[in-house]
Parts: sequence; structure tokens; C-alpha cells
Amino acid sequence: MRKLSSYQFISWVKLEPIKYLIKYIRNYFVTTLYVAKKGKNLDSFLKKCKHLSGKNIILIIAFEQPWVIEWQLKISKENIKDATIIIFDNSRDQSKKNKIKSVCHDLNALYFSLPKNKTLHVNRSHSLAMQWVYENVVKAIKPNIFAFIDHDLIPIKGFSLLNAIKDQDFYGWHREGLQRKNPDAWYLWAGYCMYNYTKIKKSNLYFMYDFANGLDTGGGNYDSLYHGYDDRNMNFSSASQVSINIPGVGVVEDLMVLDDSWYHIGSVGHNDNSKLKKDYVTTLFNKIEKGDSWDDFVISRKAIQNKFNS
Repeated sequence: MRKLSSYQFISWVKLEPIKYLIKYIRNYFVTTLYVAKKGKNLDSFLKKCKHLSGKNIILIIAFEQPWVIEWQLKISKENIKDATIIIFDNSRDQSKKNKIKSVCHDLNALYFSLPKNKTLHVNRSHSLAMQWVYENVVKAIKPNIFAFIDHDLIPIKGFSLLNAIKDQDFYGWHREGLQRKNPDAWYLWAGYCMYNYTKIKKSNLYFMYDFANGLDTGGGNYDSLYHGYDDRNMNFSSASQVSINIPGVGVVEDLMVLDDSWYHIGSVGHNDNSKLKKDYVTTLFNKIEKGDSWDDFVISRKAIQNKFNS
């Protein structure tokens, strides 16, 4: 939550600090109530996860895209060797939930249906899901490294959580706050963040957004964790815009890739544009699954740089 002393006079005239404070209290109350919901069969699910204590886990918040989850799981089997993926379903549509559960069953992946989340606010829904998973599952498993990865991030190359995080307490895609709110604030993108559980377990991680500081989903961790670190002296994910040429499809431009290993399909969640992407994505992944290399399709790439290393 942004310090009240940091607001300018005009913000006080507009009552912005009061509005943000009320929303912060509201969100904290809503989060507490939601996290308290245990969902169906949580105890039996945690028993299935008992063997993951001290291991590395990747946590996926799924949302109504069975075909995306299917590709993510299929390609992860080849490219993720040092972590176990767990799917947490935040879908509203029961038919979609059933399909995602079936995909996980067929591909032998751990699946859990999250408690009903009635909020229609995109960021709040995602934040609540992440907080529930952290409080009810991560803390119970006590893993070595845990990572939240977006449901539409596909590992197009071999990737190791251990090699990414190395000796840092956390790692991910560094994002800055909107300067008109708080130029010092920053956070890790909720779709690509990983943590050494032993090193951060005493922090009260809070995955709610913090719009007062100009921070999106996961921005609440700026106050609870990130502000105590010098981000200029840490390693974070690279991000690139990549254009590819898919035989039989043609050139697809400006795709986002993180760490040269994770392709972000993008806009296949709440703002669903999957109909525009499913055909070329399916063609691409079919080729990759059959052994073609992602690099064979790339025709150009351009780095997306953070402000402090540009």
C-alpha cells in the first residue's frame, strides 16, 4: 500500500488516498475470506502432493482453455525436467472445467478445482487464486522452489528452475510501477515468477494487485517482500519480441518470449482471442512435438529491456 505521505496535494483534493485505502481494506477482507475456503477434497489432494516436499513445483492457474493446458503439459514433459506441474482450475464454465480435468487425467498431471471465485474483476480473480494456492498448498507442501507460470506460457526449449533462480531468493519478469503512481515500486509479473521457499517463507506474500503503487497482479508483494531488495543488482528474466515463419501458415509477428524459452500465447484468458490464434499455435506445436526446433521458425527477435538496463 502506498505511503500516504507520498501523495501530492491534488491527489488529496481528489480523495485518491482515501479511495485506495478503502479498496485495500476491501481486497484484504475479500482475500482472507476466500483463502479460508478449503474447496472439495483438499486433504486428499495434499496427500497426493506429499512427495513434492523439498522438490520444485510449477503452479498453473488455469482459466477456461483446455487446449492451451493440453499443449502446455505435453511440451513441458519434454522441456521441464526439474519441476512438477500442478494445475489449479479457476474456470467458471463447468464444461471447460470438466475438459481441463480430463486433459490433466490423460496426461497424468495433478489437478485441483479452486473454490468458486465470484468476482468479475480480472486482476482480483487471478490474485485470489494465487493467494489461495500459496496459503493452502505451497505452505503445506513446503517445496524447494515454487513458480507461478501463466496457463498460456509454453516451454519451447529446455528450462530449469534451478538454473534460472540460482542463488537468488526469487526470480521472474521484472515489471515497474506506473511512474505517476510510485516510480520506485516494482514487482514480478504474476505469470512468470519463482521463489526459493526456504528463503521467503517468513514473508507474508500477498499476490493482490496494488493499483495505488501502479502495480498489477502480484504487486502486493512489493510491500511484503520486494522493497527490501535492490533490483538493480539482481538478475531477472529476459523478454523478447519474436517473429516466426510457420510452413503452411506464414509469418506471425511480435510474439513474446521470456528467457528465450517460454512463448506467451497471450490474450486467451478473460480477454479471449484464442479463436484468432488457435490454428497457427496448434500447427506450430504439432511441429515442435514431432521434433522441429523453435529456432528453425524464428526469423527475427528484438529484446524488450527494463528501464534500469536499457
